[in-house]
Amino acid sequence: MINSILEITLLSAVIFSGAYAVVSTLILAYELYFNSRRRRQPKSLPPISILKPLKGLDDQLEANLRSFFHLDYPDYEDIFGVAAANDPAVAVVRRLQSAYPQVKATLVIDERSRSLNPKIDNLRNMVPTARYDYLLISDSNIRVGADYLIDMMRHMERTNVGLVTSTIRGISAATTAGVMENLHLNTFVASSVFAVRRLFKVPVVIGKSMLFKRSTLQRLGGFESFGDFLAEDQLIGLAIRELGYKIRTSTYFVDNVNESWNWEKLLNRHVRWAKMRRNLDLPNYLSEILGHPLALSLAYAALRSDSQGLFVLAVVLTAKYFADITALYLMRSDLRIWHCLLLPAKDAIIFGVWFVPFFSRSISWRGNLYRIEKKTQLTRQPAIAD
Repeated sequence: MINSILEITLLSAVIFSGAYAVVSTLILAYELYFNSRRRRQPKSLPPISILKPLKGLDDQLEANLRSFFHLDYPDYEDIFGVAAANDPAVAVVRRLQSAYPQVKATLVIDERSRSLNPKIDNLRNMVPTARYDYLLISDSNIRVGADYLIDMMRHMERTNVGLVTSTIRGISAATTAGVMENLHLNTFVASSVFAVRRLFKVPVVIGKSMLFKRSTLQRLGGFESFGDFLAEDQLIGLAIRELGYKIRTSTYFVDNVNESWNWEKLLNRHVRWAKMRRNLDLPNYLSEILGHPLALSLAYAALRSDSQGLFVLAVVLTAKYFADITALYLMRSDLRIWHCLLLPAKDAIIFGVWFVPFFSRSISWRGNLYRIEKKTQLTRQPAIAD
């Protein structure tokens, strides 16, 4: 009796999981096709202040930052922020400022630390320098096309929109760990951002590219209101929605350069993200188990130990491969076709990471050790992790 209940439950989970993989990819295809057909020139192009927090030398940093000096937009400014004068990113910014004197570009060096989230500290130090009401947050490992700001404003000017975020595409992987990261970004993440919003009415805000008004931020209490939280981007988005505004996700590809990743960086990043999601919304995090069709179908095949179990495994594996390869094609990924052979290994790593937050609340981030609590609130962690 117990085995029968377990088998039916597991089979239901497998069916839902496989269906979600296919449906989320179809939603991605619809969004990319539908939005590309409706692109139009914005009615107005108000000035924008771009806030770029920097720390160290990310992959291809100079090329990434250079793309923000080539924007086809009438009035914008680049504001770069670092916490120390000896940060190697300073020299990169200085070179670009000299090469493009016609672009309004400011470097803010401010070591003040008033919160536990170092990115928020950097943003708080930069925002007084910003001249304009529209603020755009962009991470240092992001590269964009010349029409990026035009596309963001096209969404922002729609009725009652309070925040615009972007579709993130992983590019330029030169290591196996980098390939794994870009496989995940360009398949599961890209599809889920739209599927979660369409199916469950939950907006996903990605802090690598966020546009909103300074006046809206001030209504939330400024960046300082999110200074002791890890998931500052999602919390800002949810807070803006609570004000009655809509959250829009642009289908314009914003490139996330992940060239020289190693395994330590890959695992540290995904463990931190898993702990963030688990403490942000536990019910939603528990439901993420249904986003692992391969692992669930393997469990079902092991439970059955017969041809039916193997048949279900083969069907799910085929469907998952079809969905992922289709997503890579839709995202115009620069990954090679043979990289798709790594998809099961990537899925296995992400599945294993899913369990970690139930055993530990410690995270290592930018050389600091924290404990993560409800809503991703951070507290200082002593040297010995839990």
